[in-house]
Amino acid sequence: MMRFSQDVKRSSSTQMPMSLSRFHSKAAFGLANHGTAALLSYLGVMCGSLDGEDGHNVVLHEFAHKLDEENLTTNGMPILRNREQYASWVEVLNKEYEEFLNRVDRKKNKVIDEYGAVSPPEFFAVATEYFFEKGPIMAARLPELYKQLQDYYSVDPASW
Repeated sequence: MMRFSQDVKRSSSTQMPMSLSRFHSKAAFGLANHGTAALLSYLGVMCGSLDGEDGHNVVLHEFAHKLDEENLTTNGMPILRNREQYASWVEVLNKEYEEFLNRVDRKKNKVIDEYGAVSPPEFFAVATEYFFEKGPIMAARLPELYKQLQDYYSVDPASW
């Protein structure tokens, strides 16, 4: 299983499958391949903006990938503000990712879209969507993950 780490080696499993479990093909809505510009479809942007609380937003998702690759790799580990944050990020995101995978396997997942189970980079991108669109729910059910994203993005969507 892939895990979050401070390692900057390039992940080999960042390619997006063409068919997902969501109601649409995510590849048709947006794509953020490493080292290239994020591509967003007009339809994807419009669908993502229709409901600001459904947890699905291709703009947030694809730009989370672009933030993730600022460290020259795509591994679910964006550049954080200071070195002291990395140990906590790795600890919390590994714990949350493992618990998420267990919830998905047991069909008990209720907060983050199951597409996040593909890999740590996808987990980070999907968690970003939920952080901004379902902040109060994430803060209540996944407070440690919420806190890491709150510190990273320097906002508190649960208070909006």
